[in-house]
Amino acid sequence: MALHACLRPHKCTSCSFASKNMKDLRHHMMTHTNEKPYSCQVCGQRFNRNGHLKFHMERLHTHEPSLRKAHSVPSQQTIIINSDEEALATLQNLQAGQTVISPERL
Repeated sequence: MALHACLRPHKCTSCSFASKNMKDLRHHMMTHTNEKPYSCQVCGQRFNRNGHLKFHMERLHTHEPSLRKAHSVPSQQTIIINSDEEALATLQNLQAGQTVISPERL
């Protein structure tokens, strides 16, 4: 076991974590200090990694599809309505990719 100890020379002083490079150890240390240097400019939520902030922004605060999602086919949702009041409420809240049909058209 001592033979491979040099493969992960950067060791955490608070737990048994060890890494090959200092950057990974710095990221790991944030789990012990609860440091979150990256904050969302929209809602104020804080993150310990920039990549987590970027994922949060894509998922919650942007209407543009990310590069990863650009290749996927958007799903379509069909909403069936039963009354004129429900139709008005549904049409006011209709989002992209949604279709409304009445029971008569079924």
